[in-house]
Amino acid sequence: MIKRALTIATAALVTAGVLAGTPEAASAASGCSGQQIRHWVLDDSRGLPISTIRLYYNARTGINCAVNVWRPGTRGKRGIHIGIWTAKSGWKRDEGSFKYYAGPVRVYGKHRCVRVSGWAQVGRYRPTFDSGRIACR
Repeated sequence: MIKRALTIATAALVTAGVLAGTPEAASAASGCSGQQIRHWVLDDSRGLPISTIRLYYNARTGINCAVNVWRPGTRGKRGIHIGIWTAKSGWKRDEGSFKYYAGPVRVYGKHRCVRVSGWAQVGRYRPTFDSGRIACR
C-alpha cells in the first residue's frame, strides 16, 4: 500500500515537472538532482514524440542521473527502458512496463564519460537511443 502511494505521488510530481517545463521542476520531479545537461526525444513511427530521455549532472556530488519519461497523454502501462553507464560502474538499468517513467538510474561520473541508452515501446514500434560516450567531465 505504501509503495502504491509513493508511486502515485511520484507520478504526479513527474507529470507536474514535465508540464511545468522548467529544468528545475523536471529535475525535482524526476528524482534526479542537479542540472539537466542533455535530453533526447524518442518519436513514434509517425514522427510524434512519445518519450523524453533526460540526463542530469550534480556537480556537488559528481552523480549523473537519467530518466525516460512518457510524454503527457500517453495512456496505460507500456514498455520503457533507461540505462546509464560509466567504465568504472558498468550499466545501471531500469526497464519494465511503466505508466509514467523508467528510472531514475544513477552513476558516479566526476572525471568520467557516461553513456545513456533508452527505448520506448508503442505497439510493435520501439525507437531506441544510444548516446555513445558523452559528458566527459
